[in-house]
Amino acid sequence: MGARVTLLLLALGGLIGCNTVEEPAQGGGPTSVRQLLASQHCGSATIAQATWLTDASAFRSQWSRMHAGLVEPPAEPKLDFTRDAVLLLEMGSRPTAGFGLRLAATQLIHDGDLQVVSIEWREPPPGSMAAQVLTSPCLVLALPAAMHGRIEVRDQDGDARFALGPRPIE
Repeated sequence: MGARVTLLLLALGGLIGCNTVEEPAQGGGPTSVRQLLASQHCGSATIAQATWLTDASAFRSQWSRMHAGLVEPPAEPKLDFTRDAVLLLEMGSRPTAGFGLRLAATQLIHDGDLQVVSIEWREPPPGSMAAQVLTSPCLVLALPAAMHGRIEVRDQDGDARFALGPRPIE
């Protein structure tokens, strides 16, 4: 009985845990960031990691991995990889509910060759009551493909959570 309840909770979480947003880039400039997906269940990543995807094949492979096992996976967003690249941020496996990622600003912050993406990194407060369910939160962002230099992802406290780079000049 307990295994059935756990499977049911995981299945329900997979159905309601995805938040797909496909909005037009704000400002239309080279510094716009779009949130394509924020989800509580993104597949098999066991550790926090960031992945830069620059082609449709690599993106489809990651999208399929992230949604393997879901009864109704979200539709794959429409991207033009001549203009867009994708930044996949994963928190890794987490033991309870209450963890999550969200885009905090739709514009990059520029500091020389450093491009900063602002996110919210949510964790349940220490000692709080949270559902005991495995989660693997992720955030999928679209950025300009022509970006170069380094990318740093900072949380609401200004802490660097991920760093990538340098990106090649195209």
